[in-house]
Amino acid sequence: AKIGGKAILRHTIEKFLSCPGCEGIQVIINPAHKDLYEEAVAGLDLPAPTAGGADRNISVYNGLASLSKVGKADKILVHDAVRPLVSPQDIEKVVDALDDYQAASLALPVQDTLRKDGDTLDRAGIWAVQTPQGFHYGLLKEAHEKGKNLSVTDDTSLVSTVGIPVKLLEGSKSNFKIT
Repeated sequence: AKIGGKAILRHTIEKFLSCPGCEGIQVIINPAHKDLYEEAVAGLDLPAPTAGGADRNISVYNGLASLSKVGKADKILVHDAVRPLVSPQDIEKVVDALDDYQAASLALPVQDTLRKDGDTLDRAGIWAVQTPQGFHYGLLKEAHEKGKNLSVTDDTSLVSTVGIPVKLLEGSKSNFKIT
């Protein structure tokens, strides 16, 4: 899909390319969408995309495995391509948090009333997790290897299952997921 005549993926990639703390980008795609990917990134200097898998966990692990020049302690971000309105400042906020934490993510405190089966739930302390999510490379790869059979919806959930706390950083409402 396009916004203002430009592919959503291109908007997202350009946000990361504008961040001085981001040294490289590895896009993970469904191989069936290779033509759409090539059109979206035409003219950008990016490595070849990595083929995703049947689910998110496999896709992210494939991306991690494709990074040959990344050290165990290096910082890595995982971001949903369909969040093109993330700000460079919020990206840098996650990168900077990895100086003090092993895992960090943008998130928003839930403000809407939550209901389940007719009951209103207490929303105090409930956060809606966003991306980018940041990790030290070795930690995230190990969590994926240990948790490959777990059903989780994001990488912060995965590292939490292996006992790593995640620092939540207040994000922005504009960083919503277009799906």
